[in-house]
Amino acid sequence: EKVKLGVVANRVKDHTKATEHLQEFLDTLGVPVIGLLRDTQNYAHLAAHGLSLWDVPPHKVDKDLAQWRPILDWLAR
Repeated sequence: EKVKLGVVANRVKDHTKATEHLQEFLDTLGVPVIGLLRDTQNYAHLAAHGLSLWDVPPHKVDKDLAQWRPILDWLAR
């Protein structure tokens, strides 16, 4: 009862069969899906410079920050 368990899917490509199958599988788990993070090179490029999404101007990573908002909100509960 004290453990919060949720799923975050990483490197998800919108509008693909793989994502459709993933969503179908996740629906069978009975665990909340708290986030789907898109497949983007932003993470690799930033990590190569020792940076995160929160270290650059928000307008450069707005889509990614928006995907993190529900995850951060869930963790803060």
